[in-house]
Amino acid sequence: MWQIESGERFQFKLQGPDAITARRIEALERVKKLPFKTINPGQQLPNVVSAIRQHWNEYGTQYAIIDYVQLMNVPGYKGGRNYELGEISATLRSLALELKIPIFAMAQLGKHVIDRADKRGGAYDIKDSANFTQDCVFVNLLYRPECFKIKEAPDGQYYPEGYADIHTAKGRETGEGITECRFDPIHGFHDISVPEFQPFAGIVANRSEEVPF
Repeated sequence: MWQIESGERFQFKLQGPDAITARRIEALERVKKLPFKTINPGQQLPNVVSAIRQHWNEYGTQYAIIDYVQLMNVPGYKGGRNYELGEISATLRSLALELKIPIFAMAQLGKHVIDRADKRGGAYDIKDSANFTQDCVFVNLLYRPECFKIKEAPDGQYYPEGYADIHTAKGRETGEGITECRFDPIHGFHDISVPEFQPFAGIVANRSEEVPF
């Protein structure tokens, strides 16, 4: 968020003239006022659920992002890892429906994806668990061929500079599709139809029965 506000890439040692330092501090102050809060409740499922529910009660939280689900665990669980992640998935789905807010669960893909020529993952490539694909409303996969030094698309055309896309591998109401976008180190993924990047203001909770998870 600071990169978007300041317009420059983050570094651990930011040095420069007083005017530039002041501008960086002003950007930091603006970020602090944004309606986002980062918390670290630990890796246990009950603690994560409790933290989300507490902030929803106290601050009216509109959505939650978990980074990332394969780090989570269920205390005392004796079954296999796939079944444990299945319980985590079902619990997060229930929580989204209970609070009527979107819950975004970041996840890793299996290493086998790297063996594919185009390095693309699919809906059921989520590492250790297919339950997330079954429980969730959307599965969105981020793709940047530049990361793998892939310059040519399957149709033989060269990717434009900064090419990226978001593959909706599952969408209960929208269906599947690929949305082309762009990526740069400061703004991240952004819409190619917007000449000048506009910071995303937030997400309005879906009040229908199909709450995104």
